[in-house]
Amino acid sequence: MSQIMQSTTIEAGPDALRQLRVAVDKHMQRIVNLCREWDTNQDGKVSRAEFAKAIKLLCLAAPPHVVDALFDTIDKDKNGYVEYGELHRALHNVDTYTEELRYTLGAAPSGG
Repeated sequence: MSQIMQSTTIEAGPDALRQLRVAVDKHMQRIVNLCREWDTNQDGKVSRAEFAKAIKLLCLAAPPHVVDALFDTIDKDKNGYVEYGELHRALHNVDTYTEELRYTLGAAPSGG
C-alpha cells in the first residue's frame, strides 16, 4: 500500500535546520541510516547533490539557497561533503548551529 506524503516547505530562516530535524524525526530515521540512504553512490559521504535530493525524499521543499545554506552549515570541515558525524552533530545540536545558519542565510539572496 503506497502512502502519499505531503510536501512541507522549509522556511528560509535560521530555523531551517530545526525543520530538517523534525522531518528526520517524522520519518523515524536513524541518522546513520539516513547517511547511507542519502549516499547514493556509496562513497561514504553525502555530496551537495545527494543532500539536495535527500531534502526532497523527506518531502521537504526548500529554495536552492536554503538547501545550500543548510549543507554549508552542516559541512563543518568545508570539504564539500557531509559525513555521518557532521550530520549527527548538526541534528543533535540544532541550537548551536542556528547562528551560523542565520549568518549564511543572511548572505543568501532574499526571495527564492
